Amino acid sequence: MKKIIISFFGLVFMLSACKKSPIDADAGKTTLELLTNNSSKSWKIKEGIAKQNGLEVDLIASQNPCITDNVIVLFSDFGYEFKEGATKCDPNNPDLILKAKWSITPDNKTITIDKFIFLNYTVDNPAFILSEVTSFTFSGSTRITVDNQTFDLDVLFEEVK
Repeated sequence: MKKIIISFFGLVFMLSACKKSPIDADAGKTTLELLTNNSSKSWKIKEGIAKQNGLEVDLIASQNPCITDNVIVLFSDFGYEFKEGATKCDPNNPDLILKAKWSITPDNKTITIDKFIFLNYTVDNPAFILSEVTSFTFSGSTRITVDNQTFDLDVLFEEVK
């Protein structure tokens, strides 16, 4: 019986050793490469949660798609564009809403954007602390003050294809 058990575990070990591990497409890429694809990359907000005094509000679920489909383009030269998405709230709105600059800290943990507009509020120099960056999504958090009220935001961006 002991030989059977040892043989079984040996077989399991050999089979697992032969199993190919999945290829990590993001391995070896820098945060800048993941965010800009070495040129430019378009992103949109997939999830956004605002927190204040123990309350949480989903900022995306209740918004019109003409707002939530807007696109952020990050360029590898640290240019940044905020553009209208597939739908516009007003057909006369320009395609380019805002053009600014962005930066990333040397430790690749924080992005700062010169100016950001969301839900008709303009925020200057928000620092966005990255929690995860992949080829297809990036997420993090920031603290902003709007109308003398401070909010903590958790945001998930997804690549626009």
